[in-house]
Amino acid sequence: MKVTTWTLSGKAGRRFHAGHPWVFANELTASPKGVAPGGPVELRDERGQILARGYGNPHSLIAFRTLSRRAQDLEPWKPEVLAEQVVRAGAYRDQLGLRPYSQRLLFGEADDLPGLVIDRFVDPEGLKQVLVLQMLTAGIEAALADPSEWVRTWCERATGVHADHTTVVVRRDVGSRKLEGLEQQDPQVLQLGSQAPSVTEPFVAQMRSGDGKGGIPFQVELVGGQKTGFFFDQASNVELLLRYLPAITIQDLRVLDLFCYVGQWGAQIAHAVKAQGRGCEVHLADASESALALAKQNVLPWTSQVTTHEVDIVERLGSLPECDVVICDPPAFIKSKKDHGAGLRGYLKVNAGALEKVSRGGLLVSCSCSHHLSDEDMIEVLQKAEQRSGRRVRWLARGCQAPDHPIRLNFPEGRYLKAWIGQVE
Repeated sequence: MKVTTWTLSGKAGRRFHAGHPWVFANELTASPKGVAPGGPVELRDERGQILARGYGNPHSLIAFRTLSRRAQDLEPWKPEVLAEQVVRAGAYRDQLGLRPYSQRLLFGEADDLPGLVIDRFVDPEGLKQVLVLQMLTAGIEAALADPSEWVRTWCERATGVHADHTTVVVRRDVGSRKLEGLEQQDPQVLQLGSQAPSVTEPFVAQMRSGDGKGGIPFQVELVGGQKTGFFFDQASNVELLLRYLPAITIQDLRVLDLFCYVGQWGAQIAHAVKAQGRGCEVHLADASESALALAKQNVLPWTSQVTTHEVDIVERLGSLPECDVVICDPPAFIKSKKDHGAGLRGYLKVNAGALEKVSRGGLLVSCSCSHHLSDEDMIEVLQKAEQRSGRRVRWLARGCQAPDHPIRLNFPEGRYLKAWIGQVE
């Protein structure tokens, strides 16, 4: 295998030397060339010293992605080496007590494997699982030509479930692949053994209960659903909200779950409220009919009072009912820098509308999953939302992404999820 050498410009390398895993094309001393997209690259400084090894893409703005900075790691792009990264990521999740539950098993750069995301969905008995792989870069495409055989090499060691009981769903339908010169493709389903679960119907996955009392089952769509089928990154924020539910002392709680997708917030709240011996009425709002159908099934075990609203929430939020707990968890309105102005206006509109739907003494949860919305931007949005709605809010807590989405401080692109919890006076 030919390894290409690229040289980092001394003037442009400060960010990389501080630990950032990417090198942009204009940070190299010469135009990147001599490597096929995703091919192995050694990065050197202008004195010829090796800085890192990884993979390159001469057709991408992000020309180089780091796999290892250790001099002894001579071929970190080999599949067997990448497999050990997954095993290490699994061991970290085990330390967090996540082994019995569905989780994000590997989170790209945060787990030292750029271009790959792996979500693990395990059944309530812990005997079968589905692994959803998002393959985002040319380097991952080149290294993992046979995903099923690669998964077999680490499956049981990283998850505790044998490959024969594992189905792999490879998601190559992510829009960011275009930036790597890769085509978007339909999901690929690979059943690794005769006992592997089917994904032709919604899969029942065991999630960690937000109240810390065991697990809670969710039906998830792993082939046609959004992203990998579930948003594990909100787990800590769900837990944070449940701590504040006793602040609402009424016996029967009303919940409005905006942009609900498969009903994670509504189901977790209803589950916790039932355990407290109280009643719960849940209103689920989303633009997707299929998501609402799953969401309703996920909430029904905990309350029979479930109403779905298939609606364009940005434009029709005013038609929804007032409730004691309102969740405002929209999709990313700012997907790139050029979307910043319009995205800010979108966040302001939905947050002001959501505040108007919170009953006095009730709680608002406001979230943003856009990396391009800074912490300062979000605070400004919430301040203006208070003014526009005429509501006054005591902000009780702020959250971030769950620990199975670890943060590297030298990689701000991976620090994206923001959440605030406030009580309306």
